[in-house]
Amino acid sequence: MKALATRSVMGNKESFQLARKPMQMIGMLLAGLFIAFKVYFFNLLYVVSGLFASAYAGRVYCGWFCPNGAWLEHGVSRFSRRKGLPDTLKKPWVRYSITAVFLAVLIALFLSDVKRWIIPLAVMGSMVLAGTVLGALFYPRAFCAYLCPWGAMQTLIGRRAKLQVVIDSNCRSCFACVKACPIDKAPEQAVLNVKQTRDASALSSRCIRCMKCVSICPSNAIHLATVVQKSANAGGSVQVGA
Repeated sequence: MKALATRSVMGNKESFQLARKPMQMIGMLLAGLFIAFKVYFFNLLYVVSGLFASAYAGRVYCGWFCPNGAWLEHGVSRFSRRKGLPDTLKKPWVRYSITAVFLAVLIALFLSDVKRWIIPLAVMGSMVLAGTVLGALFYPRAFCAYLCPWGAMQTLIGRRAKLQVVIDSNCRSCFACVKACPIDKAPEQAVLNVKQTRDASALSSRCIRCMKCVSICPSNAIHLATVVQKSANAGGSVQVGA
């Protein structure tokens, strides 16, 4: 375990949700405008921005700006069965295999003679279709939680992100944050770590920074914080979850 120090970057937990929904709507509106004006490759700009952002802030793009994520959260949630995803689909090898196949198909499309405007529409369409089907059959953001190729890449990059969602020693282990998480219990291991060690612990790198856990925590034990490495014998260690 690495010894890390944290510094809270925002104290008003209600402000996250006040800001996040408008950002999601802006992401959807811009996507709609780009499609209307036939600027189809905007989605690659979105993805590249998300990958770069994940190096510092984890999957913040997924929680704050992704049009598909916004559709799943605010649209598909209205008719979702809200059932758990089968354990097999949660395995790391499944999402990384899907990611590898997805990237291979994407490269093959670029190297083929297919009309270029078909490629981004096929990518966006497959993402929306997969997300909608999984969200309807299971829970709204099931696709985002484990199976989105872009999300899987951001998860890998975000493991070393400096901006983390951290649970501190004030945690009462009530698991309210785990129940509120839209991507299947991302805070759970961190809660267990704090309960066992009484040291602060960062959420799993699957976390999409939606900050719903921050808003619901009754003991104000969860906060967005910058994380920096300290010497191994320094106090206040933080375990960054995978």
